[in-house]
Amino acid sequence: MTLSVCMIVKNEERVLGRCLACAAQIADELIVVDTGSTDRSAEIARQYTPHVYLHQWQDSFAEARNYSYSLATCDYIMWLDADDVIDEENLSKFNDLKKRCLADVDVIFTIYNMFTEDGITNYTLRDRIIRRSLDAKWEYDIHEGIPMQPEWKYLYRTDITIQHKKEYVNDPGRNMGIFNKILRDAKPMSDFEKSNYCKELSLAGRDEEAYRVFSEIKPTASSSTYYYAMNFLVTSLLRLKRYDDCIREISESEERFPMTAYLKYIQGICYSALGRNSDAKECWLCAMTIPEDPTTLFIQNTGYTDYFPMLRLAELAAMERDSGKASEYVERAAALYPEHHAWRDTRITVLLLT
Repeated sequence: MTLSVCMIVKNEERVLGRCLACAAQIADELIVVDTGSTDRSAEIARQYTPHVYLHQWQDSFAEARNYSYSLATCDYIMWLDADDVIDEENLSKFNDLKKRCLADVDVIFTIYNMFTEDGITNYTLRDRIIRRSLDAKWEYDIHEGIPMQPEWKYLYRTDITIQHKKEYVNDPGRNMGIFNKILRDAKPMSDFEKSNYCKELSLAGRDEEAYRVFSEIKPTASSSTYYYAMNFLVTSLLRLKRYDDCIREISESEERFPMTAYLKYIQGICYSALGRNSDAKECWLCAMTIPEDPTTLFIQNTGYTDYFPMLRLAELAAMERDSGKASEYVERAAALYPEHHAWRDTRITVLLLT
């Protein structure tokens, strides 16, 4: 198995060298497409590969990705972003993977660790490597993806992990600017694109608009698209203090798709905000029975199947003057994520309440 690693970059001089140093250890061919940098990105890239190309930005990540893929010549193609990092353990796993016979594999999924703080992580599976002969095409101008075809054969997942280690926001208005252009051009958006638009609206604090867009995709969205939007919608509904709506949306999602610990935890937060502590307790206990499922394409949030529900249950126990149960929950949580700050704050709350 030979591997072309393809990247598109723009003004990434602060992190690009870090990523390329990793990529150079697994790539038989390293391709960097610069879409208009005004910093030293292209110069840095040339320190790692002769395959650096300048390409005019056309307000479409899919177009740029497809151009980068058109330059590849190896058996398989892998994508990376400039702020991705691969540690030594996972570099070794990549090189072991390349040595295996993969003649019957078209697409390889790896774990994408998108955020980690004090041991708390969110991650998902991503289609990371694809056979070049499939001539696969990226779609969507923003939050682009390669639609999977039923005739492709998958190695559904490996335990290889890539960390998306964002150090700064390069162009804060870029994503919303692309969506605004799509709307100005009256270009139809798929459910997938609308789910990402819902995300961007929520991140921008445009919460009522996020709810409106979610309502548009709700009847027809696939499970992964639905859950992706839901992870951001609930934040908007909490900010709007629309707790009943949030409870209802989560309940209705449970009627269609498997429940996640994160959403059940949020449902408990809503019940608690409404003073319905017994319902909140039921939700948090339920969340603790729902394991993470890293074999799905849903976003996984660690800590919501144990740590965070325990802390909320500790607070409820303290309010009921059950200091023993409250302390037990806090200590169990502390043992799970000793570096995280929340259990210390809860311990103080418990002491004050009891």
